[in-house]
Amino acid sequence: MFPLQSDGLVLEVVIPSYSDEQDKILEDLLADCAALGGTNEINNNNNNSKGVKKRQRNKLDEDSDRKTRKSMHRDVERQRRQEMSGLYATLRSLLPLEYIKGKRAVTDQLQQAANYISHMQEKIEKMQMRRDKLKKKMFGGDAEEPNKSNIRDCVKVSLCRGGVEILIGISSGNNNEESWALSRVLADLVGRPELNVTSCVSTRASDQRSLHKIQIEVNDPTSIDLPELQKRLVNLIH
Repeated sequence: MFPLQSDGLVLEVVIPSYSDEQDKILEDLLADCAALGGTNEINNNNNNSKGVKKRQRNKLDEDSDRKTRKSMHRDVERQRRQEMSGLYATLRSLLPLEYIKGKRAVTDQLQQAANYISHMQEKIEKMQMRRDKLKKKMFGGDAEEPNKSNIRDCVKVSLCRGGVEILIGISSGNNNEESWALSRVLADLVGRPELNVTSCVSTRASDQRSLHKIQIEVNDPTSIDLPELQKRLVNLIH
């Protein structure tokens, strides 16, 4: 105890005394605190290190996934371009030269392809109309309903460019009779020196008839008696 005096006041300071055993206990406590603090610091450092490594792994995984997706996208796009190039090449090979001449852009070629399709559709419609007219000439009635049982075999002889055209409709109920009828007609035409048979085209109609078209070249078409020739051929097919 130490007496202190200040302004008439007397203060006494008491300093506690520690025994050796208490000093040792205090030192042990301080050492434990220091050790505990160091352990916490090590644990914190370890946790921080693990967090950094985990973030690095996640970043590497994300980069790898991104690269994989980009690679797959490039492969798909490359395959798509190759397929489109093949389709364009096939389209160009199907178009007549006059439609794609000077047309290098793909859009121009596609437009020309559409024009070509429209042109072919119009051409087909005209050919169908011509076919219907020929049916009417041959059957002498409605071309939409030629399959009536009372329609007889018929022959149509007319002038055409460079000669004579013969259209023959024969019922196809009996194939042998049909073949013999056509053979008799061709034999008669070939046996005439003034006639030169150049072609004979046959087709099957929807009304169970066979249609035959015979082209003949003659030096002077006006010298041929068409009604007489037609009558003769009618007698040959019956």
